[in-house]
Amino acid sequence: MHKYHPLIKLLTSIIVLSLALLFLKGKFTPVFYKINGFWQAESVKGEAFYMEFNGNTLNVYGQDERAKKFNVRYDAQYQKDSNGRIVLIQVFADSDSKSLKDKIDKSTKVFSSMRFKKIGENVVTSFYNGENLVVYKLKPIE
Repeated sequence: MHKYHPLIKLLTSIIVLSLALLFLKGKFTPVFYKINGFWQAESVKGEAFYMEFNGNTLNVYGQDERAKKFNVRYDAQYQKDSNGRIVLIQVFADSDSKSLKDKIDKSTKVFSSMRFKKIGENVVTSFYNGENLVVYKLKPIE
């Protein structure tokens, strides 16, 4: 029994190290490295959106037709499969309108499918939250 003790210790160390590296990879590998910066979304129903991509964080800023400002922050947890889908968790929502804040503040709402396709200087992005698919065309802000 004692001759297997060092082997078990080695395997346990390898497993712990592998899990630690997997966790750190998600923290230090930026999900949005190809499209960092500020982008303006095409207007939809009188709403203008501005998106800021920074490493693993997405901030959405905007103002609707009644001048109600909002700010939503998402944390990108990891990039899924080869299709380029990214999972986001909403970590913050704010607005100067109580009804709008209630609408966007869905404590840790997970968007199961966020995808990007670069077309020239622009980016087309789609959000799927399990109920609705929304597509936006983003233009870089200089």
